[in-house]
Amino acid sequence: MIKRKLLISLTFLMLFGQIVAQQTELFRNPIRVYNLGLEYYDKELYSSAQKQFAEVVKQIGDENAEVSVNAEYFAALCALKLFHRDASLQLREFIRKHPESSKVRHAKFQLGGYYYRKRKWDDVIKWYSQVSPYDLGKEEKYEYKFKLSYSYLMKKEHDLASRGFYEIKDVNNSYASPARYYFAHISYLKENYQTALTDFRRLSDHPKFGPIVPYYISQILYNQKKYEELLDYAPPLLDSVISKRKPEMARLIGEAHYYERDYEEARPYLEMYQKESRSLNNDDRYQLAFTYYKTEYYEEAIKLFSRLTGLKNEMAQISSYHLADCYLKTGQKNHSRSAFKIAYDLGFDPEITEESLFNYARLSYELSLNPYQKSIEAFKEYIAKYPESSKIDDAYRYLIAVYLTTKNYDAALASIQSVKNKTPQLKSAYQKIAYKKGTSLYQNRAYHDAVRYFDKSHLYKSDEKLTALAFYWKGEARYRQREYDNAIENYRAFIYETSAILTSVFNQANYNVGYCYFKKGDYQEANLWLRKYIYNKEDIDTFKLNDALLRIGDGYFMLKDYDQAIDFYTQAEKVGAFDADYALFQSAVCYGIKKDFGSKISSLEKLIAENPGSAYLDAAYYELGRSYNIQGNNEKALASFKQVIDQGNKNVYLKKSLNSTGLIHYNSNNYDGAITVFTRIVNDYPTYQDTKEALVVLKNIYIERGQVEKYSELMAGLSFVDVSQNELDSAVFEAAQDIYFENKCDKAKPYLISYLNKFQQGIHKLKANYYLADCYYRSESYDSSITFYENITALPSNEHTEEALIRTANYYFDKKRYSEAHNQYKRLEVAATSAPTLRQAVGGRLESSFIMDSTDRALEAAEVYLAHEFNEAHYLAIAYILKARKAVNNNKYDDALTYYSIVADTSKTEISAEAAYGMARVYFERDSLSKSEKLIFGLLNTPDYEVWVAKSLILLSDVYIKKEDYFQAKAALNSVIDNYDGEDMVKVARAKLLEVEVIEQKQDEKLKEAPDMELNFDGVDIDNEEIDALFDEEEIEEEIIPETENKEEGQDEGK
Repeated sequence: MIKRKLLISLTFLMLFGQIVAQQTELFRNPIRVYNLGLEYYDKELYSSAQKQFAEVVKQIGDENAEVSVNAEYFAALCALKLFHRDASLQLREFIRKHPESSKVRHAKFQLGGYYYRKRKWDDVIKWYSQVSPYDLGKEEKYEYKFKLSYSYLMKKEHDLASRGFYEIKDVNNSYASPARYYFAHISYLKENYQTALTDFRRLSDHPKFGPIVPYYISQILYNQKKYEELLDYAPPLLDSVISKRKPEMARLIGEAHYYERDYEEARPYLEMYQKESRSLNNDDRYQLAFTYYKTEYYEEAIKLFSRLTGLKNEMAQISSYHLADCYLKTGQKNHSRSAFKIAYDLGFDPEITEESLFNYARLSYELSLNPYQKSIEAFKEYIAKYPESSKIDDAYRYLIAVYLTTKNYDAALASIQSVKNKTPQLKSAYQKIAYKKGTSLYQNRAYHDAVRYFDKSHLYKSDEKLTALAFYWKGEARYRQREYDNAIENYRAFIYETSAILTSVFNQANYNVGYCYFKKGDYQEANLWLRKYIYNKEDIDTFKLNDALLRIGDGYFMLKDYDQAIDFYTQAEKVGAFDADYALFQSAVCYGIKKDFGSKISSLEKLIAENPGSAYLDAAYYELGRSYNIQGNNEKALASFKQVIDQGNKNVYLKKSLNSTGLIHYNSNNYDGAITVFTRIVNDYPTYQDTKEALVVLKNIYIERGQVEKYSELMAGLSFVDVSQNELDSAVFEAAQDIYFENKCDKAKPYLISYLNKFQQGIHKLKANYYLADCYYRSESYDSSITFYENITALPSNEHTEEALIRTANYYFDKKRYSEAHNQYKRLEVAATSAPTLRQAVGGRLESSFIMDSTDRALEAAEVYLAHEFNEAHYLAIAYILKARKAVNNNKYDDALTYYSIVADTSKTEISAEAAYGMARVYFERDSLSKSEKLIFGLLNTPDYEVWVAKSLILLSDVYIKKEDYFQAKAALNSVIDNYDGEDMVKVARAKLLEVEVIEQKQDEKLKEAPDMELNFDGVDIDNEEIDALFDEEEIEEEIIPETENKEEGQDEGK
């Protein structure tokens, strides 16, 4: 074993010695080292080769020797091949040191290649520009041409790049295919589409370039508008393209169908692009919207068109126009109207502008939904701008129709007044509009203004029936203003119009005239007209029949025809619509006057039994007591009077019942009882007039009892009794009273005033004040009369208290002094002795507090009004609107809806507008948006109530915001901003409009707007050997991205 190891060792030493000897000999011969380096270089053993070339330079020692220069050159190339960081430095240093060497030209070529690998295009161009292709080999020449051209391409020197690629693309070399590809690409960028198409088609079957070529070809055919050819070429490729490319290819196919007007075929491709693309631009949205529109997918079209209406350009106008048609075709006329308005306002395309203006005006008329009444001005503007239009006759017809249906009466009247030569149709329209304005004002209790508009309607008596009705409603307004003579004149003018008999209120005029005479105290005439009214009872409203029968009964009562009075009171009681208690009471009074006390007692007992809550109970018990007293049934009489006394109502019947009770006690020799009652009267009614009878009885009792000193003590404690002064007081007053009774008020007034000034605590001051108040009131000197009525109301309850409170309360209400009116109505409510007076008192108190916005007081009055079951529509509306407000504040929305509904059904005034708004608001809060929207539309048709119109439009915008219909939301808000005069609502509308715009902006950020672009070729993988050869292994092939370019203008479909 040891021998064997020794043998091996000896053999190794011998071989090693031989090798060393050979190496030594080799290193002593530079040429042989140089050739060995070349041999290694050719075998791509660059590291070994580099060592040999370095050894050559070292051995020779002369850097200018040719072998040394060549070795230095190849050493630098080895560094280049080995990716040494100093490779380029070595080559540059070689060029600097040996500028005359034949290797310099190849060194520059190699440097160009090196910088190409590094993608330093400026350096590539710099070094390749110093190389002559004639100094290069054939393959080197192709490489040089390609890499220099590619560098130019990267520097966007397209002409230079294209020229180089062109020189080698059709020559058989390893760079031919990529050169053709880039040449075609540059041709595409320069819009030399046919040239590009030719070369791209030659690459269609290329194994590596083939996959990308279809995208170019499809885009080129699209750009050339060769849509049929594109549609033959592209669809079969769609399933095979990579998923990243599908949306773009789908768009090209969809748009080709679109421009060929084959919208059914276009839709699925454009939808695919919309669904799968990262973003859409406005052209994309318009194309898909228009496609939906043409294929009758209107809801989808609406969503996209509405996004484009805010652009303020031509696209916005045509989008608004088509959007309007989509709304129209889906039955959304109101939305359509708004869209036509926007299309008209934008005004870019004259034809669309004209058509939009006409349609906007027409829809405004058809909808009767134009709170700010722009349709009139729209039609007038259309007629002025387009007098030669084919629609001009239609415009005139619509304008007349709008005039006749408008609710913005003043705007319509002003518009007609501005026309110099009015046609018969315009005159007729003016009459109707003025009449409608008058009736609207009447409903809102603006009676004075209503009369003015009825007078205006008589300027043109085109319609005889309206002419007659204007007289009728003037009479109604005059009656409400207590101008009874004027009212009678107007009613009679109505009755004597030949067409009046054709109206539904012809017989009503008889009733109204009768009422006017009744108010004037002319009962003979009143009954004449009222009996005309009730002649045919079958055609009369039960309520008014009841009322007419009562007033006829009152008339006969005042005329002292008691049998007739009883007859009509009885008829009224049988009708029983209302005030049956009053009819029974008045019948009882008539029976009493006729001394038929049995019938009187029966009527009164029936009244008490059947009407336990009647306002006439005190009066009924009092009269019942009187009747029993007359019949000698003192027990029942006292019991009846006691009912009044125990009730304690501070009205005239309390004092009368006390007085009658005291007299029964006195006449029955119950002096103690009489003293108690009469002493109460003296204490509770400290005026001579009220206590005169009580004092006489007390005097008689004390004298009969021999207690004169007690009477003297009583009289001494009464400040209002001065016997000597009373005689003078009475003499002065009676002189003035005589003149008053002669109906000579002007002469009586100074005497009555003198009396009050002289006897400030006069025993007749009640009557003096009443006579003065009455005189001034009859002469319509209401400001003067009110002073004396106030004096009456300041006295203890008396026979004139009720009338004085009515006069003062009404006066203050008419003067808009609602706080004072409220106080007087509240006092009247306590003092009322009849149902009509009680109704007036509670209603007046309710309305006064409502106007003052005194919520608690108004609610309390509302509850009282409803508890009495009064039914005047105006006060019912106020009562229920108050209850609705309270319910909303307490979150009781079901109750609120009930109350609002009652108001809406009861009233046609501004309160009904509040009710409609309130219901719409409740439904909105409950997300019942359709119900809310419907109610708002109804409210928008009442332009007289501008604040509620503005509020409703703002609420409507909230509805649309919830529906994400921002187009309509902005239209509603802009309507307020552009038309409402109050800054409060405009400020709210502006703030909400800003909110909507912010919402839209956020949506746009989510769906980021894409630039107009062609098919994107980013990231196409061309990983074949030809392209691999373009760069060394350390680098990755860079793809060329075609330049983006805008879509051709004007390709969008027309209107």
